[in-house]
Amino acid sequence: MACEFCEKEWGYLTRGYDRRDVGDPRTGGMTTMTVTVGTYDRFEPVKAKFCPMCGSEVAREKFERLYKEWTEETAVMSTGQFDHPAYRGIVNMGKAAVPYIREKIKDGPDPIVAALGEIMPGVVKTEGYLSMTDICKIWDIALELDDQAD
Repeated sequence: MACEFCEKEWGYLTRGYDRRDVGDPRTGGMTTMTVTVGTYDRFEPVKAKFCPMCGSEVAREKFERLYKEWTEETAVMSTGQFDHPAYRGIVNMGKAAVPYIREKIKDGPDPIVAALGEIMPGVVKTEGYLSMTDICKIWDIALELDDQAD
């Protein structure tokens, strides 16, 4: 796993063994024995809330914490929800927040879609009134096309 702040990979290395069952030459192949035919190393990401290298909060954990705070504290607000510190925190995460915002808008219309316009200005341009459902669909298509272009 790479930290989006210090950009260092972290995890741990595990050693595995490729084993095969072969006929046991001591019994003329009537029984089998397991032999090691090679080893391999595998990098296992660590599931943690904070990067062990720089101490920064992992993107998914940070997004979920900010999103929960924002939705709980602005649920009854008709204005000012986009000035809330938690919303601003999501926007300040930049592109690291985009996959998590996309998950939210795929689940259904969500006002967090507005953050995409601030994180990726100019990607989607609309005129006139569009429902939140339509805006979420448009952003989902735009992000899918952006993924295909990469």
